[in-house]
Amino acid sequence: MLLLIQGTRPDRMEDRFLRENLVSYRPAPSTTPNQNSVNIGDLDSGLRAFHKPLRGVKLELAAVYGHEAVGVGLNECAAWRLARFLGAPYDEMVPVTVMRYHEANSAVKLQYPWIADGWGSFASEKPGTSLDPTPLSIPALTDAAAFFDALIAQQDRHLAQYRWDQEDGLLGLIDHGFAFARPGDPFNDSVFVRQRHAEGREKLDQLEQEALERVEKADLIGLEDILDPKQISALEGRIRRMRQGGELLAPGDW
Repeated sequence: MLLLIQGTRPDRMEDRFLRENLVSYRPAPSTTPNQNSVNIGDLDSGLRAFHKPLRGVKLELAAVYGHEAVGVGLNECAAWRLARFLGAPYDEMVPVTVMRYHEANSAVKLQYPWIADGWGSFASEKPGTSLDPTPLSIPALTDAAAFFDALIAQQDRHLAQYRWDQEDGLLGLIDHGFAFARPGDPFNDSVFVRQRHAEGREKLDQLEQEALERVEKADLIGLEDILDPKQISALEGRIRRMRQGGELLAPGDW
């Protein structure tokens, strides 16, 4: 269903990630045996993307968070579709992400015999560095990131799960495979949600309340065709509780 949906009326950038040819495809330097496989794909326009093949998902790691391989890829795409619907600043923070097939050529497979390829989430590059706590000291960035992470029930937002572009002052939220959690699903970290609560800004502002209302009125923007029914039920519950309470949910409160 996702493959049908993402091909209908995509925005301009999403269309490029769906259709442009790859001129280079190789494992990302950061890929390790204990992590999900990530490949770098350079498009012929010069754009760079990160491809996470479903067959490269570490099943043991995904199971720790309550997910399986296909669900990890769908979560990545669903997070983008939600950010796209919400608009700024969320669609500027979250990478454009589609589900795309790509097979490594024989030369790449010869050089990297362990490479995973095939169907997987295909996300735009977010420039900047990881492990930089600077965004946590900027309320406007922290609050927006916290709202989005609470909405999608992000289970693993630690300091390496975002990019900070100091020069342009841009925050990029990456890695949404372990998200859209259900009640009882494991939780590791949520640095932005923790920070916003710690600084006493858990009350939702009017724009955030309106964003929740828009998602609800749009019937969850069709995510029920992509995500597991229990994930959808949990998402509906989070929206309802935040609207009724007027506050950001606590870390791990699915």
